[in-house]
Amino acid sequence: MKKIGFKLFTLTTVCLMLISVAFVVPVLAEEIEPADSIYVTVVNASVTAGSGTIFTSDFNDTNTITTNEANLKWVTFFTAKPTSAENVFEVVAVDVNADGLPYNEITIPEGGFIYTGHCDDRDMESEIYVKSSANLKAISNLSEGDLVTVTGVDFTTGTVAADANITAGASDVSLDDITSEDTSKEESKQESDIISTESDKDGNSSEVKDDTSKEESRVNSVDNSDAESEKNNTILYIGLGVAAIVLIAVIAYIATKKKK
Repeated sequence: MKKIGFKLFTLTTVCLMLISVAFVVPVLAEEIEPADSIYVTVVNASVTAGSGTIFTSDFNDTNTITTNEANLKWVTFFTAKPTSAENVFEVVAVDVNADGLPYNEITIPEGGFIYTGHCDDRDMESEIYVKSSANLKAISNLSEGDLVTVTGVDFTTGTVAADANITAGASDVSLDDITSEDTSKEESKQESDIISTESDKDGNSSEVKDDTSKEESRVNSVDNSDAESEKNNTILYIGLGVAAIVLIAVIAYIATKKKK
């Protein structure tokens, strides 16, 4: 009788553990939402855990930075070039340095910068982990051609304010008035009436592209959210199914023993 009691206790404990896992796993897999803005911690300094770093050509007096010299392993980054509006930049590329190989090289756009975000995952229950993870997701939401506004950063002195950040869009500036530096230089060589016409076209094109990118971002966000929700539900159903099978087995075992 004691053996039966012990076995019953063991099987019941396993069953309860499986039920607990079924509910805990979806919580652990809960999606961290992208941050509203991208934080900046330092300018032209090697990447550290959880840092948000801006690199300009002043870092090493060249327009390229290697993984080894700036510690760019495992960072999510984007490059940006200047526009005609102060502190407003156009995203050139967004990428992830997933392999961390030392020969990797990133090019800094003329007059622009590279922003690198790093996730501090040493303690996945810490506030910095959640914050730096959300920061990486905000970077990943950017697309080529997007406009970003840099606030609280002095590119000349390298000074960074406590609340320095990068936000998507052009704050307090009309998209029709913003062109990239390359476009501005080319248009300055043309006659005034042609410049005016081309400026309108570029403005309209930028606005359409910006709207399209934002719409694609929203669609991707919804798709990712739905996929994550479906994944969590699947895990939950599997866990509950296994727990139910174990529970039925326990009941059947007890019934068999009683008949004997």
